[in-house]
Amino acid sequence: VGAALSAAQDELRHATVSFELASAYADTQVGPAPLPPSKHIFQASLSEMAAATAREGCVEETLSALEAARDTDEQGTDPAVRTRLLSITEDEGRHAALAWRTVRWAASKSEAARAAALGTLTASATEAAVAARFSKSPKIVGVWTRLQTMLMRVVASPNEDTAALCREETAALAGARDGGSTVAKASGQIATAVL
Repeated sequence: VGAALSAAQDELRHATVSFELASAYADTQVGPAPLPPSKHIFQASLSEMAAATAREGCVEETLSALEAARDTDEQGTDPAVRTRLLSITEDEGRHAALAWRTVRWAASKSEAARAAALGTLTASATEAAVAARFSKSPKIVGVWTRLQTMLMRVVASPNEDTAALCREETAALAGARDGGSTVAKASGQIATAVL
């Protein structure tokens, strides 16, 4: 619960930082527009919670972390901007890891929750979200695919033996073959925090 509250506070800070940067670059004050009413329907089902967390947390937060990392590598030449982007990347990585840990827990409690989460996490179910963000970034699609495949194994079989096997892959995922990029570091951070 504390990690979820912290993540919500992080999102408020991300919005503030983003509007500050936009205002500085636009040379005019930029701020939020009214938010539409929420369409979330909260159910008491562990399976529905696992599927929603998989979709909104495991997929969207992981992709947000990878996107922020890519932006840091590609656009983070201004030291002030780079510092802010790195902070957002780390926060989004923690949010993604929290979601993956939550889904892993739900999968350990219920076969129906495991099935619901895995159905949401399949390559075919996530393809549109990945393509929308990274159609021109095949390297990032590859990082996502490796991370998704590894962490889905942990959800499918949420036990210490599976986690131990995946820990060995984590070093390769975040390894030097990517030149130590922020994307590689972000993916390693997520995997390490889940395992």
